[in-house]
Amino acid sequence: MTTKKELEARLAQYSDRAELVVTEGKVVHYNPAAARILGYDNLNGLELKAFYPNQPEPGERILTNVVKCDGSRLDVDVYSIKDPEGNLLLYISDAPVKATRDPLTGLLGRAILEELITQDKAVKKRYSKHFLKQYGDKIGFLMIDMDNFRDINNTYGHAKGDEVLRGVAKLLKNSTRESDMVIRYGGDEFMVIMPFTEPEQGTIVLERIKQKLMEWNAQGTGIPLGVSFSIGDSYWDTGNGRTLGQVVEEADKKMYEAKKSR
Repeated sequence: MTTKKELEARLAQYSDRAELVVTEGKVVHYNPAAARILGYDNLNGLELKAFYPNQPEPGERILTNVVKCDGSRLDVDVYSIKDPEGNLLLYISDAPVKATRDPLTGLLGRAILEELITQDKAVKKRYSKHFLKQYGDKIGFLMIDMDNFRDINNTYGHAKGDEVLRGVAKLLKNSTRESDMVIRYGGDEFMVIMPFTEPEQGTIVLERIKQKLMEWNAQGTGIPLGVSFSIGDSYWDTGNGRTLGQVVEEADKKMYEAKKSR
């Protein structure tokens, strides 16, 4: 049996990755990085569900989020296993997720989408439990392009353009659900990945984005000519025979069709 001293010695050697030992649903040991990442002074006795509502499947590694002490959510990389004594060992790191963040807007970067598509290619239609648990068997995509961003940059300068991009990022985060992932796809293009989402549900999110944009323009964006979007949507499920890459291409095509129709 692993002693408390041996556990503490093992956990202390990791300075940048949170490591926790959970027994019967409660934290019994943790390293300093766990307290730092989660924002707690003392984690002993804390229930797992208090900071990690998504109950982990031992052996899985997923990108997800945890709840910090102050109630805010933090995107993290989580790996969980069970030791010979039946304890759940959680390894949590925010470093890989930080590396995928867009520095200007704070949104997730395109690497997240590329990782998702890579997973789809790897499983070749035999989707793993952790893939389905994280994304579901139905995923919606919204491809969003700002129609007049070049005009904004040319008229008001790049500093104002950066301010508008940050405003768009905030609008998209406020318009989408907690489970959705908002990505800065590149330049003035954004994408929303919507796990566990059918077309009817995705349309609600799309219409909410349009409504929030109307409200933002009415309140005053600081741009007299206003901000407008072209949006394309597309939906994937395990039974439609298409790859995620093909579905993303469809959303991109529909976005350009919307732009041409303006």
